[in-house]
Amino acid sequence: MRRPNPIRLSKSVLAVANERNIKMTAASVAFYTFNTAIPLALLVFVGLSYFGGVGLLDRAVEIVIGGSASRFQAVADRISDDPPGRWRAAAIAAGILLWSAFRMFRAVDSSFAEVYDERKAASLTETLIDTVIVLVAVIVGVLVVGVAGALLSFRAEGAVWVPYTTGLLFVVLLVAFLPMYYIFPRVETSVWEALPGAVLAATGWAVSAVFFRLYLSLSPNPYGFAGAVLLLLTWLYVGGLVLLLGVVLNAVLGGHVEVDYEWLPGTDEA
Repeated sequence: MRRPNPIRLSKSVLAVANERNIKMTAASVAFYTFNTAIPLALLVFVGLSYFGGVGLLDRAVEIVIGGSASRFQAVADRISDDPPGRWRAAAIAAGILLWSAFRMFRAVDSSFAEVYDERKAASLTETLIDTVIVLVAVIVGVLVVGVAGALLSFRAEGAVWVPYTTGLLFVVLLVAFLPMYYIFPRVETSVWEALPGAVLAATGWAVSAVFFRLYLSLSPNPYGFAGAVLLLLTWLYVGGLVLLLGVVLNAVLGGHVEVDYEWLPGTDEA
């Protein structure tokens, strides 16, 4: 198999990405990922508070946002002091988690179908399995970013840890993302054909996560809690965009999509 020209391949991926408008889908993925992570964190908090381990979660929040978790602690104290309210919050969080996970799956699945131009109906079992795959892949991605934050929180040794942290992130993310790129296309594909997209997504998530965490560690107060949330949403959007670019890359390399170079930036459409 002839090795593709990197410049032409990049142009092909960009053209298809613009034609399929994956930037909008990436925004949906970011929103539903955020909407999944928040109720999941609440469920984890409820579980930890039941067993008296809230302090661990406070430390984790401080590591991820790179600052004080005092506001989170205040909310946590209110919930902990109200057991009935705690379980009501858990029930609501579980509902939001399930809805957001399904919507996140639909956004990713529709992107695969749009890029590959394949719209075969999936059974309920296939839909549930695919939803779990997306949920696990994205949640694992967010969790390993937290692990990276824990390693990089040792600021005196930050420069030493960065290469090891990035490598760890890449390996874990690659394992998490590969099943999605292999199973979701409704066309015949192999693990080898699914690998380039997974590598691109894992690389993008790992590098952007390290820069995101380093930025937070160097910023004493990134405009408070609201600023941290905005930065998190921005990172999730970048992550969603790279995730979908991996879909386009695999489709282009596999010859499953017809490239129209008129969709390149600065090119007039016919």
